[in-house]
Amino acid sequence: MGTIDNVVYRVGKFDGDVAEGRIDYERAKQGAELIKKEKTALEESLKRETGYSHLDLPEEGAELDVARGAVTFKIKSFKIVKKPQYKSAVEGMENYLEGIANLLSEGRTITGVVKEGRRTYVAAEKLLEEFDIIVAGIMLPDIRQNITHSTEGQILKDADLDKIVLDESRDPAALTEENFLNYLKMDIVLPTLKKYVAAYEKALSKGKKKEKVTAVDDKVAYKTTKSTPVITDWANVVKTLVTVPTDPDMEGELNMLADASVSKAEKERTMPHYKMIYHEVRGESILYISLESVYDRIQELKGSQTESKRLKVEPKELVLKE
Repeated sequence: MGTIDNVVYRVGKFDGDVAEGRIDYERAKQGAELIKKEKTALEESLKRETGYSHLDLPEEGAELDVARGAVTFKIKSFKIVKKPQYKSAVEGMENYLEGIANLLSEGRTITGVVKEGRRTYVAAEKLLEEFDIIVAGIMLPDIRQNITHSTEGQILKDADLDKIVLDESRDPAALTEENFLNYLKMDIVLPTLKKYVAAYEKALSKGKKKEKVTAVDDKVAYKTTKSTPVITDWANVVKTLVTVPTDPDMEGELNMLADASVSKAEKERTMPHYKMIYHEVRGESILYISLESVYDRIQELKGSQTESKRLKVEPKELVLKE
């Protein structure tokens, strides 16, 4: 599989020999990268052809067919709630709490915030309202566009997939019959390239060593590095603190704290992380939560992390001995 002169070749199945399979590995890896670039360019043009974008969302699902020659692309456009950036929400919550502390240190007075000794308390309802606003900011609507293709009859033979020539003078984003046919070929070949790359890299890293250098011939070697980074589950942090619209069955702790139907004793028993007091406001007893305890709870939740295994492969030049 090579990308010299923008030509992609199909590879077979990796047989486990890293020395014999090196050339095909390099070709498969480069070919997959080129295909991804080519497909993305055409897909972006097809999406623009619909006229929809994240600034002009379809009210209902919409479909558009774009045909060139024997290949037809169907683009389905519909409005979604984009994947929430939970990390941004947690950072917004922390910034809000830190902002309160900073303003108070400057002698400012903030509605819904009181000082008791060295502790700062925020009204439970006010805190929930502010955190709900922060979460709403990561739940913005967006557009999703799915692209599928179909053909008229059998237009490809197996031999057509052995070599895909991508003329450099051609605009890969142009909605042309040539690009449509190339896309069809690349879509078929790409899974085989990815499978070859994955199998080869797995063979290189075989064993218990986290870092390993494997020589595949007299001049070429690959360095593989296994790592297990620890990742904070940002979604869990947010959903534990507040009820999220996309997951209403998981009640947030601050929602429960702001619930007037639940006694302070019950709240303290079920949520011992938070320091609470009642404060009289115009003759009404209002529940306030320690700002410091909320901040500490966020840090505790951030510490509940998950692991993710990763494999990095990079070429390494061998130093020939005299």
